[in-house]
Amino acid sequence: MGALVECHVPVSPGDELTMDIVGVGPMRGVVCWAQSGKFGVQFGQEFDLTRLAPKREKLNQVTMLCPDFIDQREAGWRRAT
Repeated sequence: MGALVECHVPVSPGDELTMDIVGVGPMRGVVCWAQSGKFGVQFGQEFDLTRLAPKREKLNQVTMLCPDFIDQREAGWRRAT
């Protein structure tokens, strides 16, 4: 398991590093390649990728209102009060 990293700190292939990944914690890895401010890192262990995805909060429920000129029985809308 690895990652593409954009970073202004120069690294070289073979460099060992530890990245603190939000939701996962510190991960040790080795730089596989480096070029133009980007590098590839191979982690020493796998982790659950779903831990990286932010939890989606359910936003407020929106009620769609129907204008007076539409027949609400056919449209299945709720009339504004």
